[in-house]
Amino acid sequence: MSGATLLVPALLRACCRRDGDPPDPDLAKAAAAAPTEEWARTAAIFASHRLLPLAGHALGEELLEQAPAPFADAVRAAFRATFVRNFVAMRGLDDVLAALRVEGIEPVVLKGAALVNTLYPALAARPMGDVDLLVEEGERERAAAALARLGVRRAAQEEDATNFVGVDGQKLDLAHRFRVFEERPRASWTETVKPRFLSSSHITTLEPNALLVHLVVHMNGHRREVGHLLAWLVDAALVLRDPGDRLERGRLEPLLRDDEAWTWLVRTVAFARDVLDVPTPGALARGLPDCTPLTLDEVLRSRRVHASAPTAARLLGRLLALPFGRADRPDEERPAFGDVLALAGDDARERRARRAVARWRRAQP
Repeated sequence: MSGATLLVPALLRACCRRDGDPPDPDLAKAAAAAPTEEWARTAAIFASHRLLPLAGHALGEELLEQAPAPFADAVRAAFRATFVRNFVAMRGLDDVLAALRVEGIEPVVLKGAALVNTLYPALAARPMGDVDLLVEEGERERAAAALARLGVRRAAQEEDATNFVGVDGQKLDLAHRFRVFEERPRASWTETVKPRFLSSSHITTLEPNALLVHLVVHMNGHRREVGHLLAWLVDAALVLRDPGDRLERGRLEPLLRDDEAWTWLVRTVAFARDVLDVPTPGALARGLPDCTPLTLDEVLRSRRVHASAPTAARLLGRLLALPFGRADRPDEERPAFGDVLALAGDDARERRARRAVARWRRAQP
């Protein structure tokens, strides 16, 4: 496989297995056969794609003990740091939920905080940044007042959300508009679940169909800025794996508004099947078209290029500086000249996929 080590795909597949699944023999073989430089590149890829903590959980202590010390140390450090940050964030979220509920406000918990509490096997398995909540437009001032009583202060105002910062430095985004599902009754795209890592007895979050759509739209919206992130593709794969039997094309149909969104849904589902070894749920397997698949090489190349320089001018300067710069960047992969040339092929693959999806949509009754 060009552009990817043997250890990377094996470890990615292990990240998408359930805790109760039997040990993955492919991962054990790849780990035993991997030379030191392969472990180093795997660490760089997983760090760049925000998957080091989950990699530690997937490997377990037995395989981690067999890894070179620099890899094992990086994974353990990422796991510890993520645990501390997420623990603090969960305690803060418990306080915020309690304060809002006193005001009669039940927010929708979004993004990382929701994913950690519904899909991930350990509190430290998924890094998260801000805590994201959604309230009704008419609730936002009461919500802001409740946060102020907790010592949470306003930091910035955006078009659809207000940014807050707690006394512990934790950032919270309070959205009052959710454009993805605008004009649809909240009850049609949310559900109440028991969280795994909160003291609260329940949270309101996105139901599986809406969650998959939101993940796909979010990925597509940010890929030109940061590239494809394997962490986001793993998020989607876990939705397909666990509540996948609740996914229905009929429920996805009204939430996906155009050919581009449908294309990225189809390519994401195929990536989960072909690369992450997560079978497509029956209802989707029977209801989605074949199109040019998203490949692991394409994902890794996209991240190398866009994470390094989101504009062409900056990328050119970065590439010209490569021979004179540092070669050891543990937190990212460095782009190469060949990556830029290959992007044209990646764009062509995407256009072919979009045309195939457009033809399929037009043919639907």
